[in-house]
Amino acid sequence: MNLEFFHDELARYYDSRTGTFCSADPLAGSPDDPQSWNRYAYGRNDPIDITDPSGKSWWSSLLIDIGVAVAAYFAPEAIPALAGAGGGATAGTATMTILETGQSSTAYYLWGAESAAIGGGTAAITQQAMKGPQAPQQPPTPQARFIHCNNQYGTPNSQGNLTYQGYQYAAQAAQNAHIPLSNELSLWDNENALKLTTSVPVGPSGEIGPMQLTPPAYNTLSQLGQLPSGWNNPANPEANLLAGARMFAHILKSQSLSNAAAVYNGGTGGMNSSAARNYQKNFNSKNAQFQKMVNCMH
Repeated sequence: MNLEFFHDELARYYDSRTGTFCSADPLAGSPDDPQSWNRYAYGRNDPIDITDPSGKSWWSSLLIDIGVAVAAYFAPEAIPALAGAGGGATAGTATMTILETGQSSTAYYLWGAESAAIGGGTAAITQQAMKGPQAPQQPPTPQARFIHCNNQYGTPNSQGNLTYQGYQYAAQAAQNAHIPLSNELSLWDNENALKLTTSVPVGPSGEIGPMQLTPPAYNTLSQLGQLPSGWNNPANPEANLLAGARMFAHILKSQSLSNAAAVYNGGTGGMNSSAARNYQKNFNSKNAQFQKMVNCMH
């Protein structure tokens, strides 16, 4: 993951791979501006034309630049007076590097303080004044939260392959089978790296679908009357995910979690093979990771 940290006030981490911030904007969006509702978005989802050097507000820095430029044109003497009258700040320039393009721009600003004293009085020049009235905070969209939580806590496979739709399918399957969502995601990660394929490949032992159900597994579910309709249909991957969840739930009735993944992989007769034990080890590690991700989603 490529994370950049904005220098100005060190507000938020930025993920240059997804083009989004890794945490929510501390400033609320505006009810009249739908683009501001996604508090993980960078520069209103328009990084070509808009920059956000502080990670807090793209327009406040723009207004500051414009205001100082106007003051410099009409009353250049006001800039050093504004900064130096109270002795609390000095004027300077800063080069703000735009991380995506490598371009830079220069803007006047006040070093060391957000407000300055003018003529011995208290200045009203603060960033809060620039921000204007604060709207009620809007919660991030589920998709934005998924991106954030996956970037923070997901496995390499989930960060590369898992979609929000796939996450929803897995959550529905886990709920239906009464198993933790972290278990379902860990099995799916082990089986086909969390790919929501449109085709259903058949493995060397007859494994089918994203959850790679073997003939003994789907025969068992069929006998129990729990084999979902369309479980082997390429256009219905959610049914395959549900079948895998139900099979794991069935295994958990007779096995502990420390052995259940090995049984899912090798059956009761092969649960102690080196391949099955390695499968269990990977499951344990991923399960702990996905539990953090699931907690983040809530």
